[in-house]
Amino acid sequence: MSVITIGGRAMKVSPGQEEIYSSEQWSFHSTPVSPCGKYQNYKLYLDNRKAPKRVWYLPVKVEKRVLCKSSELDKLEKYYPQMAKWVEKAVAGDIGPMPQIAHRVEKVRAKKIEPSDIVLRYGEQIIHILKGAWDDGSPLSIYGQTKKAGRYAPKIVGAQLSVSQKHVEEAIVCLIEQGRIETAVFSKVTKLKGLRPTNRNQGAQHGEG
Repeated sequence: MSVITIGGRAMKVSPGQEEIYSSEQWSFHSTPVSPCGKYQNYKLYLDNRKAPKRVWYLPVKVEKRVLCKSSELDKLEKYYPQMAKWVEKAVAGDIGPMPQIAHRVEKVRAKKIEPSDIVLRYGEQIIHILKGAWDDGSPLSIYGQTKKAGRYAPKIVGAQLSVSQKHVEEAIVCLIEQGRIETAVFSKVTKLKGLRPTNRNQGAQHGEG
């Protein structure tokens, strides 16, 4: 079985497949006309290890010598429009030098996580953790200076929920803005402050007298 190595990967060569033209990275091949005589397949290769796609299968209508519409052609036109134009001319018999094109790697941008998304998913759990810490006498805080005391809420809550500190901090701010939690004085004697749910019975605060 004949193979061609593209981007370090061995790819099968179809029976009767022939190279029409090639450049440093690109190569264009034809395969025999289909038994019905209406179609002919072409293969376009991109010899680059970093390219997410290295081969395109491009069917052509023999009578009109035009590319058939396909998802393969759509991808080629989207990411390598100059090569798509070159292929269109090549199948029509106008084979000129291949354009010099650096390969493009599609970058998938991670969806930004909004504070409201964290609140929607973890809001009740965050409030539960904050209430538990308040009830235990070690209220958590959103202020960075409480890190040494082990009361920094973004770190403590984030570790329990496996959520980043940044997202927890943003969620806590969002919950404060929604009026669901607040920073309150835990002890008038020590002036200790921390986060608590706003629906907490004010008369039952630990340490207040």
